[in-house]
Amino acid sequence: AAAGTAAASAAPGARARGTLERPTREELLGGASASGKAVKAAPAPARRGGSRDGASNAMADGLRAAGERGEKLGELGDKTQKLADDADEFLSLASQLRKQQERPFFGLF
Repeated sequence: AAAGTAAASAAPGARARGTLERPTREELLGGASASGKAVKAAPAPARRGGSRDGASNAMADGLRAAGERGEKLGELGDKTQKLADDADEFLSLASQLRKQQERPFFGLF
């Protein structure tokens, strides 16, 4: 018990050796900034009733924009598939034309 009281009375904020507690900011800085002047906490911003509505509006706008992006990506996927199908059809027609050109003209050649 004497060791515990000696450690507690040694210095404010001192901890017993081997403990895993982290010192608080107040203990580390002693309430002073690097210039040695006392640091006061900044006042909390005044809460307005509109801040919640603003957050809700921002969330709704984000969800709407995400939906629009999803629709555009879906349309882009459809267009990409159509382009791939058209390319396959073009390849098929080009192959048919090449084979037709390789055949003798009405059996004359």
